[in-house]
Amino acid sequence: MKNLCLFTSLLILFKINSCSKINLSIPIDETINVTIEPNVTYLVTVENITTTATFVTIQGHAYRNVIIYGSTTEVPSSDTSMIGSTIGLVSYLQLEQDTFIWYLKNKEAVAIDVLVIVMQYGAGEFSMPPVPGGCCLTSDLELDPNIKVLQSNYFHTSTEFSQANAGVPRGSDENVCAKSNAPQFRLYYELYIYYLPRFVDHDDYFKGIEKTMTVDRIKENGKKVSSYKGKFQGEVILASIQGQGVIYNVIVTDPLTNHSTAAYVPIVNFACTYTPDYNNQPSCHDILNAGYIAMYIGLSIYGFVLCFLGHYCFKLEVFFFGGLTLGIPAFLIFATSSHLTTAATVTISFVFAGMGGASLYILWWLYGKVLPTMLFVALNLGYLFASCAFFIGPLGNMSVWQDNAAYGLTFTSGMLLIPIFLIPFMRKLSSLATAVWGSYLIMSLVSYVSMSTLHLIIMYPLARTVYSEFNKDLIFLPYNTQDIIIIVVWVVLIVAGLTTQHFLTHKDRRDFPECPAKLYAKTNEFLNTEEQQIPPIVDVTERTPLLQNTASSIDKYE
Repeated sequence: MKNLCLFTSLLILFKINSCSKINLSIPIDETINVTIEPNVTYLVTVENITTTATFVTIQGHAYRNVIIYGSTTEVPSSDTSMIGSTIGLVSYLQLEQDTFIWYLKNKEAVAIDVLVIVMQYGAGEFSMPPVPGGCCLTSDLELDPNIKVLQSNYFHTSTEFSQANAGVPRGSDENVCAKSNAPQFRLYYELYIYYLPRFVDHDDYFKGIEKTMTVDRIKENGKKVSSYKGKFQGEVILASIQGQGVIYNVIVTDPLTNHSTAAYVPIVNFACTYTPDYNNQPSCHDILNAGYIAMYIGLSIYGFVLCFLGHYCFKLEVFFFGGLTLGIPAFLIFATSSHLTTAATVTISFVFAGMGGASLYILWWLYGKVLPTMLFVALNLGYLFASCAFFIGPLGNMSVWQDNAAYGLTFTSGMLLIPIFLIPFMRKLSSLATAVWGSYLIMSLVSYVSMSTLHLIIMYPLARTVYSEFNKDLIFLPYNTQDIIIIVVWVVLIVAGLTTQHFLTHKDRRDFPECPAKLYAKTNEFLNTEEQQIPPIVDVTERTPLLQNTASSIDKYE
């Protein structure tokens, strides 16, 4: 029934007839940007296909959520047609075939630009290259070279692609995928990613796709993040950043046919949607939220005071690190696992942070124990250190970290390095922790507004506890010039904060302030002692002797 409905809808939408078709001729293996009018079916003709080519792949890409239709047959069917902002189709070539015709239609009410290419495979030194999506078991298409985004949220994206089929001679479309010794199991796959500019426009979007359409362009411009072989099921989970455009593509290789290769159809993902209420994904129109901007502005002001006056204002330091422990987990949980508004999420996070900060401050105020307090500070600094070690650079993508026990033990060990080595130097630890965390809060505002990645570093370890499949994520963050500049400025602020705190506190005789409760008790005791030394005030009359003790002594002898 589902296939019948899809077939009927495609048939209606195409309305392929003689009065609504426009002929369009494009060269083989060349990328063309065409403008297609609404409610018109384009009959796209590709000529000069070489006689050795065994199959062709068709790609059509529209901007963002614009919808187009493509079909390899005049009468569309579910196994030869598809709908979407990105379409990818594969067709085997018949003997003596040197021309290929396919159909394209614009669903929108206005004219749109579409980036199209038809590539032939088997025309060069590779006689029988693998067929992308040739062993499709997950979609209606008989041959599906598309990469699908199954799920995408704030922190990770789940993608899937169909297994390829081993190459077959021209004129043959034999399906060998069902055989027990099917040759597709010898193929291996390489996943590449390409990051679009942070604030992408129409031209950047198409330029990025054009750089990832063919095997040579993918290897030249993309970044290889993983490889798979054997009976791989095709599902890959990667870390994502809301609003950051990233292009995924896969190259499949057959080691037995001179390492012949073929490319899948690239897909663009923004970890959000431009279509309202689509699949519960966050909206791309809400990337720079006013509530979050206000939150980061407040944190950056606090961070400025902390960076340059942290140890000098020790009470602020104690309150901050207490609030940090509850505030960040609360923000992550309520922002990702609830449907609260931004204002409600920020408010609840600050309430939890205030509770944590007040709790630690009260404990220090009552008992004044420096060692437990600084141990708490050191663990927070260790958490930031371990987060940077795991998520800035290649360390976090080692396959061993998919084991939660191995990851947890290693991450905890990284956290404990700071207390182990710095707890004997508690005054220096205090200055370092406040300078590092304070400058991080300052740069988090810059990172968020510029859609960078630094402000997300402390979220990823906690996201692993919230999302059950986060341990499978491939984490490759787009560290470009902008990100490097932000990190360099962060380091400069750390040095400046340490220097300022040294000049403010190096003359202090005490490393840490005295316990407020004990200081309050000493003050009360001193005041009580002073009151006891003052003689009592009595009523004095004209008959009262000036020397009372003397008078009483004279009375005795009388």
